[in-house]
Amino acid sequence: MNAEGWNRVDELFQNAVEIQPSDRRAYLDKECRGDEFLRNEVESLLSSDSCDWEFIDRSALESAAVLLADEQQKVGHYEILKLIGRGGMGEVYLARDQILNRDIALKLLPQEYTQDPDRLSRFQREARTISALNHPNIITIYELGNVEDQEFISTELIEGETLRTRLKMGAMLIRDALEIALQIAGALAAAHRSGIVHRDIKPENIMLRPDGYIKVLDFGLAKLAEQSESFLQSTNAEGLDMSSGLLMGTARYMSPEQAKGISVDSRSDIFSLGTVLYEMLTGRPPFDEEHTATLTESILHEDPLSIDKLATAVPANLVFLVDKMLSKDRKSRYQNADELIKDLKFLQKELVADASHLESRRPESMLGSMLERIARWPGLAFSLIIIAVVLAIGYSSFKFLRGEAAEASTERLLAEAGTWTTKSPISSPRWQAEPAVLNNVLYVAGGWNVCSPFANLESYDSATDTWTQKASMIRARGGHGVAVLNGQIYAVGGSIDCAVHISSVEAYDPATDSWSEKAPLPSARAAHVVAVSNGRSEDRQVDRACADANPAIGSCRRGSRRNYLCDGRRRSVRRVVHG
Repeated sequence: MNAEGWNRVDELFQNAVEIQPSDRRAYLDKECRGDEFLRNEVESLLSSDSCDWEFIDRSALESAAVLLADEQQKVGHYEILKLIGRGGMGEVYLARDQILNRDIALKLLPQEYTQDPDRLSRFQREARTISALNHPNIITIYELGNVEDQEFISTELIEGETLRTRLKMGAMLIRDALEIALQIAGALAAAHRSGIVHRDIKPENIMLRPDGYIKVLDFGLAKLAEQSESFLQSTNAEGLDMSSGLLMGTARYMSPEQAKGISVDSRSDIFSLGTVLYEMLTGRPPFDEEHTATLTESILHEDPLSIDKLATAVPANLVFLVDKMLSKDRKSRYQNADELIKDLKFLQKELVADASHLESRRPESMLGSMLERIARWPGLAFSLIIIAVVLAIGYSSFKFLRGEAAEASTERLLAEAGTWTTKSPISSPRWQAEPAVLNNVLYVAGGWNVCSPFANLESYDSATDTWTQKASMIRARGGHGVAVLNGQIYAVGGSIDCAVHISSVEAYDPATDSWSEKAPLPSARAAHVVAVSNGRSEDRQVDRACADANPAIGSCRRGSRRNYLCDGRRRSVRRVVHG
């Protein structure tokens, strides 16, 4: 049987396991359609699945671990107390460390995953790296050991429940989901900075402690269970093997890169965290197809239903954040966990601010106060009615006259102006992205995504209607000024988050596709515009700038001032003299 045939066997087995034994015959009659070989293979797996788990695990682990636990009740210096969990990556026991006299969790790894010395060595290095991080949201590893060719890991014993158990109760409150996602992102950020990718973020690997802390489990184990690199590269999405640690429970949370069987990086974990956050907010995973083939197809090519269609009162920024995490193209996702953390914190603050505002302006309290005044002053009701009628008549007249004027204005604009056409979009949505035109090419530099700035520069080719990524700025920024001078594009000042302004200046050279640092501004500033005009700036050009003109291209001195309005405040400009 070829790989496609075995995938079909695995798919039917996974589905049949979830069906009541009395209904399995009818299911196999329908799905196998007279293919006796296919049916025999599936029934053989179902028969094995119904046997005593101890004998199955003994065969799978190919070790004496189960006998050790059953007969001797001891692995090395750990006394086995009871079995507390079993999964694709082995068994987990509650055990007693007889040297340090403490309870620990002891995981026995399947031998099939530890037979390759190189892979086992890489896993051990990653486990030691993770242990050295000592991060509050990463499970603490006490020991990596071997007893009679049985590899084991001893870790801290975590009280509480898995996120999977919690999700059985349904969708979570937005504030709770954001807090859990923030702590998971913190764990991932620490691991990613050390070059470790988790590869298996899912609710089963997230523990919720009673004190509110979360713990991320099983760092590095998914990589240990991966197939060889050469096999992955020669396997397409349709031939993806789901049996090697990637059962349906895990597959629902894997990234498109994992579904394709190609190499992964930290952005794969961000996608998987996005699927977990989606499920916390909606009560269902974004990709919930029951069949392996359709599940893989959805992960690769289909966008999940937006969370605001499945949950109520979801902020637009949160919808954008989840959509960005679940982008099929990893270049369009958050590029690292630190970027994600900034936006999660921003959303938390926004949620708290909105809650405080609503609490202080509850409609029932305002309505109650008004009714109380009306009851106390009967004449007030009559006066309010008269005022309402007058306002309604006035407003209607205003709308009528304004409508005629607007209609005439629109007709005139349509007659005099050209038309707008839709062009190819830039790589990611953003605001305060500064454009510049150099050598008849349109460039867009930086900008904001919620409260995280971009560093990328993109150029637009009008002939092909395409955008091309250019060298990124030295510093990500938003709200900065941009100007073209002497064949280069200058990025001036701006902000690196919602509150921190910078004085940094850098210039882009299209000939070398590179940025270089220039002399900084005398002071940090943001939300300003840079103007260049033949050695001097003109006041009428700078009036619309809402900030001082660019001193990086010359020296500033106080000249004739002109006041102007900007964001409701009156400010002034300086004349610039080119140096």
